[in-house]
Amino acid sequence: MVMTYTHAATMRAKLLALGFAFDSAVCEEAAQCTELEQLVALSCQTGANRLARVVLVGDMAQLPPVVGCSALRGDGGLDTTLLARLARLRLGSGGSGSGCATLTEQVRCRASIADVWASKYPGLTTVGVGAAVDCGNGGFLRTCQLVEVSDLQGAGQTALSSTNDGTHGYENKAEAEFVVATYMYMRLLGYPSSGIVILTAYAAQKALIESLAIQRCAHAPRVFGTPVVSTIDAYQSCECDYALVSLVRTNEPGYLRDARRLVAGLSRARLGCYVFSRAAMLRNCGPDVAPLLTALLKQQPDARLQLVVGEAHTTGRAASAAPTDASSVYAVEDVVGMSMVVQQMQGL
Repeated sequence: MVMTYTHAATMRAKLLALGFAFDSAVCEEAAQCTELEQLVALSCQTGANRLARVVLVGDMAQLPPVVGCSALRGDGGLDTTLLARLARLRLGSGGSGSGCATLTEQVRCRASIADVWASKYPGLTTVGVGAAVDCGNGGFLRTCQLVEVSDLQGAGQTALSSTNDGTHGYENKAEAEFVVATYMYMRLLGYPSSGIVILTAYAAQKALIESLAIQRCAHAPRVFGTPVVSTIDAYQSCECDYALVSLVRTNEPGYLRDARRLVAGLSRARLGCYVFSRAAMLRNCGPDVAPLLTALLKQQPDARLQLVVGEAHTTGRAASAAPTDASSVYAVEDVVGMSMVVQQMQGL
């Protein structure tokens, strides 16, 4: 039988009435579920407890469970998972206790993308991902890159009004315009809209990007379609071929200091990951984020978006190779430059 943790908890009385019992339980996404939810789900059986084995599958290098109440999340420790607790107990007991295995091979994305967050997974190697990774991303020099985004009309991040719980929302129009223009560029080259996701660190930025996409694509809806836009937190369990990631913040990094949020955002893409942000802001995130920034800049020291003029979505150029004609590489200076590229491609 397969069910969610929430369903097991809400239907517990009914399951007990039906005499539900089991010997083994496999808990998927165990690093995103609170310990309380898991324990309730594991107790949904009648009579003598038959439970003989539990397998917890999860990624502790990505985001923990979402707990809305800060008191329960902090002092209460409700965001501690059963997986994390058992792993900690095993390490503290010199290797005895519950077994804990760490996977060391990934088969989902290009090595160039995995290299960015591999520092959080010691011993990680990339094995056969498929033939698609041999070719480059048409129209882009790199398959993974940090794109430096400067102010637009003198403004970077904008803090919105405080919400009821005292937190702030943030948006960044320069990054929003840049990612929407890049999405339009990809669609004009023939990239399918279903293969592209726009990710952002804040819900306010998600709303801004969705609004701008409607405005910018309204004149040719059949050409551009509708982009998938999501927050990093909401998209953590999903994946896509290409991810355009807007980190929003330009001053203090806020909760981007948590490397798990960046790992969650940067590991969603299979074939192409383009991060719109500022290197200076990421440097302020502290030593936990430093390896991610170093890996990004290593792949492309020039943080201007590098385009390859004249290529379509499907290209025979190898992913690690530069175009035969060096003059076809165009470095986009800023969001205005990217908008001009898209306009020229449309003959506007």
